[in-house]
Amino acid sequence: MIKNKIILILVIGIIFSPLFILNAAEPINKTTAININEADVQLQKEQKIMKGSVEIRKAILKTKINERKNEKKTTLKIEAQRRIKVLLDKIFVNLNDRLGKIVILDYNFSAKIATFEKEGKDLSEIKTEYNIAKLELTRAQASISAALILSVEQIKAGTSKGVIRDLVKATQESIKTAGDAYLKLLPLLIKIEGSNKTKK
Repeated sequence: MIKNKIILILVIGIIFSPLFILNAAEPINKTTAININEADVQLQKEQKIMKGSVEIRKAILKTKINERKNEKKTTLKIEAQRRIKVLLDKIFVNLNDRLGKIVILDYNFSAKIATFEKEGKDLSEIKTEYNIAKLELTRAQASISAALILSVEQIKAGTSKGVIRDLVKATQESIKTAGDAYLKLLPLLIKIEGSNKTKK
């Protein structure tokens, strides 16, 4: 029995001895370390693959975002051009109406002048002013045509609104000048008509 006790104490001592635990755990640690290293290498490979796929996804998303931005810019640009064209159409309709009124004035003045010529009146002063007014009318008509063509080209080219605004202002000034030239004829006509009435 004592012999059994001694054997039992030795077995228990060996089992619980730190050397036994270290010696027994050493093969487990070596295999675990090998497995951990293999898992670490595998994990690094997977991370590289994931990082690469993330970079690819990032690049794809950036391209899609840029495409959408460009599409939106194009759409906005086309919409802005359409709005400007609609506005310019309204402006040129207005300018043509004003010019049409001046053309009617021209017709009326030319009829009056022709009537006075038949009556034998002195029309040297009024003819000079009428020729100046007729020249301004021709310039205004040319200005409208040129401004319309240039503004359409400017819209297509995408230039600033300031250039188009300047074209419209120049055309408006040209029409105003023509209208003012015809207004200068009114006092002369009234003067000739007044002299005609006093003679009768």
